[in-house]
Amino acid sequence: MSDGYIHIKVSGLTDPEDARRAVDLGADLIACVFWSQSPRVVDIPQAWDIRQAIGRRAQMVGIFVNTPRPLVQRVARQSGLDMVQFFGRETRQDLEHYGSIHTFKALTIDTPEQVEVQTRPFVSGVHLRTPAAPALLLHLAGAAAQSWTSVAALAARMPTILASDALAPDTIGRAVAEVKPWGIDVWQAVESQPGRLDDDRLEALVRVLRPQSGSVSP
Repeated sequence: MSDGYIHIKVSGLTDPEDARRAVDLGADLIACVFWSQSPRVVDIPQAWDIRQAIGRRAQMVGIFVNTPRPLVQRVARQSGLDMVQFFGRETRQDLEHYGSIHTFKALTIDTPEQVEVQTRPFVSGVHLRTPAAPALLLHLAGAAAQSWTSVAALAARMPTILASDALAPDTIGRAVAEVKPWGIDVWQAVESQPGRLDDDRLEALVRVLRPQSGSVSP
């Protein structure tokens, strides 16, 4: 579900200045990782510094994996998060207990055949016509990353973020044209090293998505 504007989510940044530059270059969402096993993990003070650096010019997302609800709530409050993304065993019911903070689920899809089975618990009965935020993030891996169209029907129904290791400036144009997602999620494709931004890579990606200068988020 896209009105033509593709929201850009840059995940895993660990440096406030990198986050600020990412927003300057066109990022709409900056996502911090709060999973200890990630090389991009940040703590609350680091996340708060990033929040201060980007202000309200972009939405800030926290990424959690199988984290107890009280801890997620505390981190969200103390880091100034706008949204929470879950990438573990969380159920749809788990996502419905966070009050005013927007939550959405991230799912890894390895084959086109998995799309319906994996997403069914999170999309059944959900019909969002005027989306202001994502409802689902699909991380395409393996064979699924070779078949963008496998998630196009879902993206037409609800605001979906498309993520994949295969997304890069030379592939993202085709992926977006075939899927028409609400947004795209990138990390290593725009990094100089884990957690650090490569300005040139992000600028090249933005140039593909927004060839006309002056594009702004609605």
